[in-house]
Amino acid sequence: APDRTIMCRIPDLGTSFSAELRDGNVLDINEGECETAQVTFTVNSDDLIAVTEGSLRFGSAWSSGRLKVDASLRDLLRMRSLL
Repeated sequence: APDRTIMCRIPDLGTSFSAELRDGNVLDINEGECETAQVTFTVNSDDLIAVTEGSLRFGSAWSSGRLKVDASLRDLLRMRSLL
């Protein structure tokens, strides 16, 4: 997986988290916006929990608009194994 700066926005909680994705591991998680994030996910808290628990598939959440991804096409293709 490529090394990237990622951010997850959770609008219903009014917060965001950013982290570094290195060697397939999520490191250095911090609360707050990251101006330099290369990949940004936007998802409500209930849907985030459902995706992480496995009761909601990432692809289903994304295709239904419950989860939004802002990334280059190249990053999406390179990161698809993680999603």
